[in-house]
Amino acid sequence: MDYKMLPRYQMTFEGRLMIARMRELANDPRPARSPIIGIPISLADGTRVCIKVRRDLLQAACELAESAHWDATANRLVLNGGKRSCYKLIPMNETYASNGIRIPLAAWAEAQRKRAIAKSASPGERKAKRIEHEIGVLERKLDKIHARRPVNPICQAPREIVGYWGRDTELAWCKGKRVRRMLARKFTAPALAQYRGVLLRPKWKELYAQAALILGVEEIPEYDRHSRVTRLTRGPSELEYIRHPEKYLARMSKPWTRGRDRDQSEAETEVEAMRRQRKEYLEDMSMRRAIETQIENLQEVRRTMLEADSDSRAAQLHARVAEHTEW
Repeated sequence: MDYKMLPRYQMTFEGRLMIARMRELANDPRPARSPIIGIPISLADGTRVCIKVRRDLLQAACELAESAHWDATANRLVLNGGKRSCYKLIPMNETYASNGIRIPLAAWAEAQRKRAIAKSASPGERKAKRIEHEIGVLERKLDKIHARRPVNPICQAPREIVGYWGRDTELAWCKGKRVRRMLARKFTAPALAQYRGVLLRPKWKELYAQAALILGVEEIPEYDRHSRVTRLTRGPSELEYIRHPEKYLARMSKPWTRGRDRDQSEAETEVEAMRRQRKEYLEDMSMRRAIETQIENLQEVRRTMLEADSDSRAAQLHARVAEHTEW
């Protein structure tokens, strides 16, 4: 084989590569530089291969390297520069690393296409492109704001909130308003008067009879009476039991105070949650309106800029036509 006919960066008959050419490939000053470098190699038996290596790895390996050669047996590109600088680069041809060639090359090619389009565009189109980028950023930010107005579930149709258990709870609490009033009048008020009066204890038999008439049952069950409820672990006191017959006799729980049953100090009531959600909704809507206004303004600026650029191009074209006509 006539090795003088081969390019200077290919293998010589001794298996060496030109280190100067390796550095030239790795440190290519041109702006359009591929992240993957292909190095063609011709072996002594006439076999020709093209190894592919990453540009950043080759650049780091050539920094202090003094020699370079291709090891066909181990399938390695060896660059030696002393004891502290010895690299064996694995080509990306037949290894798992070959999967990483397509993605960086596709991204690089896309960037080159955009660069070519940007260079051929007019100044007005470049400014419009930057404005489009800003509009895209604002639109993505707008998509992340999920503002939903908090509405009382009772004021919504069942088809709009299928499976929402809060609506049934709210509705049951509203329907039980008359029962709660009657219990407060016939059970709580007499019991408090007797508890704070001379007797220092309510007349439970009479009170339970009145409560049973209000609730429409024969009698109050044993597990709902104060002798059982107030003696439970973490149960209510007798005074609290008297003040809340809707909870311990009628088994009604106020929807916006369910969180208070778990932790009196840290839990948030549903009324507080609805107020917080309303405040967050107003803040989100204010932010959405501000972003939408910015998008509309940028679109108007972009439209005006493109129209001005189009008029400028038309004027230049007419001037050229007039100049040639006069000539």
